[in-house]
Amino acid sequence: MFMDELFSLLQKELLPKNDKLPTTSYEAHKIISLGLTYNSIHDCHNGCVLFQYTHKDADVCSKCQINKFMDGSFTISQKMFRHFLLIPKLIRMYKCKSMVERLAWHSIGTSSNGLIQSVADSIA
Repeated sequence: MFMDELFSLLQKELLPKNDKLPTTSYEAHKIISLGLTYNSIHDCHNGCVLFQYTHKDADVCSKCQINKFMDGSFTISQKMFRHFLLIPKLIRMYKCKSMVERLAWHSIGTSSNGLIQSVADSIA
C-alpha cells in the first residue's frame, strides 16, 4: 500500500532517530480518530428519506421510489449520512487545558465594563 511505503520512507529518511511515526495507515487512522466514532445511516439519493427506524429494512425510497443501493450491488449505498456523536467530541475537547481556556473565552474574556476582550488578551 502506498501510505505504508510513505510512512516507511519518512521514518528512515526524514525523521530523527528518536521520533516515532506510525508504520501502517491502519495505525495512523487509529491515532487520528482517537475514539471519535460516528453512525452511518443510509440516505435516499435525492435526500427524501433516511433509512433508519421504520425505513431501516426498505430497499426503495418510499417517496421517490429510487433504489437505496448502487446498481448491481446489495451492500453499497448510493448516499450515506454520517452522524458524529457530540458527547465523545466534547469529552475529548475538555481533556486539553488550553482548549478549555479557549472554549470558556466568553466568561474569561468579559471585562469590568461588560465588553468582551479578544481571546489572546484574556488568556495572557
